[in-house]
Amino acid sequence: MQKNTFFILVLIVFISSACSKKFLNEREPNHIETSADTIYISAVPNNDSVLNIYLPSAINANFQVYYYPLYLEFNSMTGEFIDGKAQLKYKSADNIAYYADVLSSEALLTLDVEGFGLATYIIAFEKKNNFVSIDFGVSELTFDDYDSVYVSFCNNSQTESWWSAYSNAYWLSIVSASSGLIKQGACDSMLLVVYRNNLDVGAHTGNLSFSLSGDLVFQHNISVKMEVVDLLANPEEYNLQILEGLVLDAHFFKQTNQLLLLTTSPNLLQLIDLETGKTSKLNLSKKPFSFSVSENEKEVMIASSFALMQHVDLASFEVIAEFELPFIPFDVEFGENGWCYASAIGYSSISNYVSVDLATGDIIRKENEYWMPEKALLKKIPFDNQMLMIPTFHNPSRPAIATITSGSSLNFVHEYTFFDTSYNLWLIKDGSVGISRNSNIYTLDFNKPENQQMELYAYLPQSHNWKEINFVSEDFYGEKVAICYSEYDYEYNTSLVSIVETEGFNETQVLNSTTLNNKGQKIRYAFINSKDKKLYMLVHAVERYTEDDGLWYIETKDIN
Repeated sequence: MQKNTFFILVLIVFISSACSKKFLNEREPNHIETSADTIYISAVPNNDSVLNIYLPSAINANFQVYYYPLYLEFNSMTGEFIDGKAQLKYKSADNIAYYADVLSSEALLTLDVEGFGLATYIIAFEKKNNFVSIDFGVSELTFDDYDSVYVSFCNNSQTESWWSAYSNAYWLSIVSASSGLIKQGACDSMLLVVYRNNLDVGAHTGNLSFSLSGDLVFQHNISVKMEVVDLLANPEEYNLQILEGLVLDAHFFKQTNQLLLLTTSPNLLQLIDLETGKTSKLNLSKKPFSFSVSENEKEVMIASSFALMQHVDLASFEVIAEFELPFIPFDVEFGENGWCYASAIGYSSISNYVSVDLATGDIIRKENEYWMPEKALLKKIPFDNQMLMIPTFHNPSRPAIATITSGSSLNFVHEYTFFDTSYNLWLIKDGSVGISRNSNIYTLDFNKPENQQMELYAYLPQSHNWKEINFVSEDFYGEKVAICYSEYDYEYNTSLVSIVETEGFNETQVLNSTTLNNKGQKIRYAFINSKDKKLYMLVHAVERYTEDDGLWYIETKDIN
């Protein structure tokens, strides 16, 4: 009898040493019927993590912590259930190992749910055999020279479960779904992406917390690590090439692995051999704005901000002709018929485009042709006699198609009033597919009847925080595209590159640029070298909130 009494007394002391009634009110709320779920936590001291907690029904209500283990320090003692789910962020005590190793204790977490009553959960420490129902492919993640990874997990239990994940590392984001339902015996994965922008040089660490809730509740922590390096200390070691000037336009020669750049400060046309690093430079007399490369990749037409076009022969790398225009050109495009066309940067009551005869230098501007607005992009359909016009100044941005005649005219055919390209449309697959800035994918065939020429086909996978596409390029074989996009993180100029297959448009890889001296990075252009499985990124490194200065560089990364 004495032995039994002693055991009960010890148990009472043990429970009271592990829990606090700090938030206990004088009233005694009713208890909510909950399952006997156990939430397993790590015994790592001073560890930032999160508890994922659930109610048996989809309740929306505020709560406050009523009882809690002393070895957990919550960021906030209040929270909110949404559809019966909530999270409590906490930091473990520096003596948590004492409770785990010496006492091997279980403790109670009780929440006072406003308008409903008390909900109680059992808190226990992770043990190896606690995780028989979940299988992780990894227990630690170290991000070295890669920027994204898929973490896989499987539900080996006999029941379906609800899973959720949370990262306390501000530089690590779960860009795919961070929760969901997983069937018994099934596997799932989540995509993690590193953001190195504006981080100090050195090591950065954190935790990824994963919870599985079913017949039992499991919580597992994966440690994450990432190193930020100073690329300028040794740029060659990190496959980085510093560029001269600020890049205005770029074109990649897929067969020769060369990069053509148009820059200002200084005003240059630069041809870079990406295998040898050799650079050829052509000084330009006027500040450039944009350029167009002919289909045979032998000529370049440069639009200048001084109402001028400059015709460059790439073989000799010299300006062979200059054309004075009646306006400052916004965009130029070869017609592949002996003519070149230029759109105006500002509105005109006469016409917003001109035709230039490359042989004679004649410039024709027809009056009363209002179908092309100011600031229009011109995109010739490859190997065809059609020119696509994309408005960048009007909202909605409705494209229009024109036929390139044997003479000087662009014969306006049709405006696609039911489509909004969001100010750009990148052509792939020889112009049979277009990707708009707002992620719409269109099929294009301007030889079909008007109602079938431009049709919405699909959307790019939205596995990320929604973004704005900045640039799209296609690989040599037409099998993949590199898509540069910005996420809604204006303070840090966050941008990434997504590699997407053109068959089915499935995303296969996500990459970003490495931080450069605590600056923000924006990936403006990205090009795929299919033969060597390389990605060339043109990156603009700037101080926060600035766009007109900074440093440009080429960063090379391996791709799948």
